[in-house]
Amino acid sequence: MRISIKIVILVLLLSGAFALFYKFFYLSTKMADNTGWTPEGLSQVVNSSNNLGLELFKLIQQNNLNNNIIISPYGVFSNLLLLYNGAGGETYEELKNVLNLSEPSYDDPNFGELYDILMNTSGNYELHIANGLFLNKNYEFKSSFINVANNYFLAETKNIDVTDSFGSAEMINNFISQNTNGLINNIVSPSDIDENTLLVIVNAIYFYGKWATQFNKGDTKPRNFYISPTNVIKVPTMVANDVSLEDGVFGNIWVIEIPYKGNDMAMVVILPYNPYYDLYGYVDNPCDGLEGQNLCNLSDILSNLTLNNLYYYLNNLNGTVANELYMPKFSFSDEYNLIPYLESLGINTIFNPGSSNLSNMINSKGSNENLYVSLFKQAAYIENNEEGTKAAAVTITEVGIGAAINIIPRQTIIKINRPFIFMIIDLRTKEILFIGQVVDPQS
Repeated sequence: MRISIKIVILVLLLSGAFALFYKFFYLSTKMADNTGWTPEGLSQVVNSSNNLGLELFKLIQQNNLNNNIIISPYGVFSNLLLLYNGAGGETYEELKNVLNLSEPSYDDPNFGELYDILMNTSGNYELHIANGLFLNKNYEFKSSFINVANNYFLAETKNIDVTDSFGSAEMINNFISQNTNGLINNIVSPSDIDENTLLVIVNAIYFYGKWATQFNKGDTKPRNFYISPTNVIKVPTMVANDVSLEDGVFGNIWVIEIPYKGNDMAMVVILPYNPYYDLYGYVDNPCDGLEGQNLCNLSDILSNLTLNNLYYYLNNLNGTVANELYMPKFSFSDEYNLIPYLESLGINTIFNPGSSNLSNMINSKGSNENLYVSLFKQAAYIENNEEGTKAAAVTITEVGIGAAINIIPRQTIIKINRPFIFMIIDLRTKEILFIGQVVDPQS
């Protein structure tokens, strides 16, 4: 009889801005192994992470058109890359194709370099990335797999007794709570752990960054937020004065890059651009296309948002000073089972006990054992207020495409008062740590 041994994957994200500034009990200064990294390899890793995140986000958005969303491309990519190191056969080839990678021996040091860049905060913001491997104590894991996790991912490894599901879940949840400063708790249920659990992989990200120019708390008040031409709500809206930022209009897309303190990290906001509202003031609702069409449909933006286009937008923004910048306050949490979406992207065998090949992960006890991933989910939280945001970001190289920029008069008043896509990006590498959408700031 074939025994199916399951692997549980958890990616925990935390982003948000709070009135109180929290400190971690410890901040690791240990650096990942980047021996052998190259600029070209780093670019490939970042591009792979960002492309995966963008395609995942599009799939999730199709099922959540009217919902707020947040995911972390970095977190998903990190865990898939770790699985890639333990895979073989068709499973290995599927991961290689979807992640668009070379070989682990080439990709791992470049991922290590990416980690080191992200953790170099220069004291301007707070970022903590933690990886944990919780290993079934009854199995012998290959040293090659564990060494990769320890050296390039700086993963903590701990043994668990799967016969004690409550104790194992408590150990994992404590790790998560400690590495998210107590803001994500009890995400692992004892029912997730049983005698067939081989390994639980956890990636946790915590970020806190203050705006380079903070919003004025006394000026926050209910203002209009336009969900559609016929749906207008009042939401707490912040305003900041004389904000140095970068923006650009590309057809019907308005891209605004709002920096955090230190200018290494930024929130990139992508929203529909309506010249009748934003430029000429012919209409009172930015979603009104004059002929009854809804210009605030984010699906229209996403349909043309390829990775190359995104890089082109980011590389062709113009510096400006907004006399007034309006932005809604918002906070929400999210959780997704990512298996259906990863299957849609072409990763299939790893979730099937009959076809999964993770033979490079453990020293097999016998031919009747087969390893597969039984759970791959992501939980996230974001809060955005006058002081800043908590989020994460990674770097990417520039890629240009042949398209013209529409030059418009510089905006002195910028109103983010309609549904928008947001990304939290490391400007040094263009790594997207978080991507999401806000359809209703009060939802």
